[in-house]
Amino acid sequence: KASVAGAPQGTDFSYTWKVNGSVVSSTDTYTPTQDNLNQFITVTARLQETGASVDETKIYCSKLPVVYIDTADGFGITSKTVYKDATMRIQGNDRFNSANSTLYDGDISIRGRGNSTWNTGYSKLPYKIKLDTKTNLLGFGNSKHWALLANYMDESLLRNTTSYDLSGAMGMVYLKSTHVDVILNGVYAGNYQLVGNVRIEESRANIYDWEDCAGDVAKA
Repeated sequence: KASVAGAPQGTDFSYTWKVNGSVVSSTDTYTPTQDNLNQFITVTARLQETGASVDETKIYCSKLPVVYIDTADGFGITSKTVYKDATMRIQGNDRFNSANSTLYDGDISIRGRGNSTWNTGYSKLPYKIKLDTKTNLLGFGNSKHWALLANYMDESLLRNTTSYDLSGAMGMVYLKSTHVDVILNGVYAGNYQLVGNVRIEESRANIYDWEDCAGDVAKA
């Protein structure tokens, strides 16, 4: 259902829903169909009195969670050492949604990650994400630090997922993850694996951090 936030009371709007440029609805609601999967759906709100456009939203129709990332400068991520300011919003699905999971809508910092996987000749690159605040993202543990694995060299996209989940099934410590569709600056970037970074934290490698201890001693 579409609506315009903050509109003066009594203001009437008309709505137009489009899929691939074709109008599919002219009401304030539209229910996606199977044919809409893996396509962008755009809804435009107009003042009913003048027909002037006041707002437009584009969503990606997927059975997976969808991660929308928009960089502050509107350009892609080209460095794996320098973070870039951005915003991130996660669109849930049947398994992960606001009723049973923690999604995200806010500021982030993002850079490239990996060694052999960080190859600017690849059409899909992996990313390291740092949230503004610690978040129990999708119930995977409370942390600021997350990764989007491209799995570019794995045509099945499943090798990492299988190894992680097998470790969990065997009772070992493992990183929870899920596959997501990523929209970067309004363009479909591909299917990624959202997972936490391996680091010393209560929700990750829950061991004593001697490096932090040494830093605290040095400051003292």
